[in-house]
Amino acid sequence: MMFKASVIQTLASMPYNFSLDELINEFILVAKINEGIKQSEEGNINSKV
Repeated sequence: MMFKASVIQTLASMPYNFSLDELINEFILVAKINEGIKQSEEGNINSKV
């Protein structure tokens, strides 16, 4: 789930002209990063060396 602040920050970081596909890809990236941070904080990590 994305918060309103994340959406606003993502929009603010986009160039003046952008496509809907670029915006959706940026939202997906931010959501995946946030999910990874959440999993890491919960100790749900998978490290293979």
